[in-house]
Amino acid sequence: MPWLRGRALQLGAASCAGMFVMIALTAIVAVLAGQVMATALGAPGAGRFAAADAVVRAHATVTLGRGDNAETVTVRRSALLPPAAVRQVAGVSGVAAATGDVAFPVAVIGRDGSPLPSRGGVPAYGHGWPSASLTPYRLTRGRAPAGQSQIVLDEELARAGHVAIGDRVRVIAPTGPVVLRVVGVAAASSAQEALRSSVFVTQTEAQALSGLGGGFDAIAVRARPGVDGGALRTRIHDAVGGGAQVLDHRHASAADAGDPSALNRVELVAVVASSGGITLGIAVFVLAGTVAFAAERRRREIALLRAVGATPGQVRWMLVREIALIGLLAGVAGCLAGTALLGVAADALRAVGLAPDGFAIAPNWIPYAIGGSVGVAVALLATLLAAHRALAVRPGEALLEASVPARRLGVVRLLLGLVALGGGLTLVIVLSSQALAFATLAAFCFTIGVALLGPVALGWPAAIAGWALARLGGGSGFLAGTALASGRFRTGAVGAAVALVVALAGTQVVDLATARHATERVTAARVIAPQVIVARGGGGLT
Repeated sequence: MPWLRGRALQLGAASCAGMFVMIALTAIVAVLAGQVMATALGAPGAGRFAAADAVVRAHATVTLGRGDNAETVTVRRSALLPPAAVRQVAGVSGVAAATGDVAFPVAVIGRDGSPLPSRGGVPAYGHGWPSASLTPYRLTRGRAPAGQSQIVLDEELARAGHVAIGDRVRVIAPTGPVVLRVVGVAAASSAQEALRSSVFVTQTEAQALSGLGGGFDAIAVRARPGVDGGALRTRIHDAVGGGAQVLDHRHASAADAGDPSALNRVELVAVVASSGGITLGIAVFVLAGTVAFAAERRRREIALLRAVGATPGQVRWMLVREIALIGLLAGVAGCLAGTALLGVAADALRAVGLAPDGFAIAPNWIPYAIGGSVGVAVALLATLLAAHRALAVRPGEALLEASVPARRLGVVRLLLGLVALGGGLTLVIVLSSQALAFATLAAFCFTIGVALLGPVALGWPAAIAGWALARLGGGSGFLAGTALASGRFRTGAVGAAVALVVALAGTQVVDLATARHATERVTAARVIAPQVIVARGGGGLT
């Protein structure tokens, strides 16, 4: 048997290579989707508050309605904390310093009248100078703002606008345009500067330019050395009352009002769970079709092993060990490739606006376990199911079964296929008013039905096409047409995988196009003005 197993692997080298590639691709999809979701569900990090041990903010939820109709929603910007809250936090035992933070979008206008380019695809944000110590920013030229109409720019803004100390720049703030004199240039670490562009004014002027009046978006806390963080946060919460939240260092960026994409972490989980789940489903079904096709091609080999004395258990164990070895190697390769692509995936998510600035994927062991096992499990199940018919009959009959193509569907497969088609029809008919929401699920049901009924739904059309090909295509056409006509089950196994990819990918494209068209129609009906003015810098109009 060891010699036979080695010979079988040599004879099925192409099939083994196909399974290896599909299992590796399945592992890559599972690892990428799982790692993104695990990171998005984890702590968001400190962000701009890198030097803070804790951050206080008002609750970022609003309750709409009353009674049973009440609904609590999360808002992008929580309410302001009162000015007195800074003194209350500073007076808590164990607090070394408490800094009130104000964040508001600004556009710094260059000499040509255009806004200077800001990092991260978002507007530059203005803060009071005390907030510079939270990142921290350090002065590289000039001095800190000490009076009205003075500003400190970060290095990149100053370089882009060719601004020198003493120059005057025009700044568009939420309260309107204002001319400020540059008194300093500041820089942070490269990692922090990559998040977004910043400018600094005095704390009083920051509150005035923000248009929100007195108060602070957040209060950053630095603790005294040796103070227990959990106990300190409890004391701070007791001091400010139940109307505020106290976040630790790992969750500090959630309180950053200057991060307009902070809530994207929640949206990212939903997007990745949906698209990643669909992509993984496609990969699993394509893998199952590939393995089933490979196992179908090995029916003669399995029958020959039975004929020379191998028992069903020995053949089954041989197949399990082969697939387990291929799956293990492919799973490891897929996990390594997925790890190498984590940075690319994070860059792509940030580039399209699905992930917040500074989003970096932190590897977790659970997606690796899923990615390394799901492909192997699917391949083993598909192989054993495909080989079941050859293993269930006597050795002499197995040779006959292998040489005669299957002529009919099994009862269970037929019933499951009809149930899947019926489920798709039910979704289309009963839930037609919500067709867009259930379009992918309906397409999934239809495609499962086509996969199960492949020899009928795909095999017969292929056989008809093969009949025409055999008569019009010459010698090669005759061979190809005959193979199509006699191998309906093989054609169904291959065609079902292709149909699944086309159906689900096509449904997603049509979904997006339909949603965009509907949004355009609703917007056109709601906005009847011939011209619309929007802020060039992305921070809103004054």
